[in-house]
Amino acid sequence: MKKGSARIALYGVKDVLVVSLREFKTLPELIEVLQGMDVDVSLSSLHRYLKSELQEEYECYLKVTGRGLLRNRGSARGHAGVRRGVSPVNVGGSADEVVGSPGDLHDAIKKIKL
Repeated sequence: MKKGSARIALYGVKDVLVVSLREFKTLPELIEVLQGMDVDVSLSSLHRYLKSELQEEYECYLKVTGRGLLRNRGSARGHAGVRRGVSPVNVGGSADEVVGSPGDLHDAIKKIKL
């Protein structure tokens, strides 16, 4: 696919995209609709096109659906396998010795005498 060909193809189905956004279809669903019309574009090309050419409609779509917000992303929900931020851990007997990173933990372990 040549550069710009996705934009040209999407320009021909602009009305279908506007109607689909008003029906609150997700971007993968939009890709399926477009493939049914023999328009083959990538998800990233569709996203860029919506942001640049259908800016008002896409912003309204995002506001109503709440999609794209940080709170709705997988890492914010704490799914299994997603590492949360490292909180400082008190090490040893002294209260001023705090471990906040793997490097600090390595240094604290080196200080421990067996």
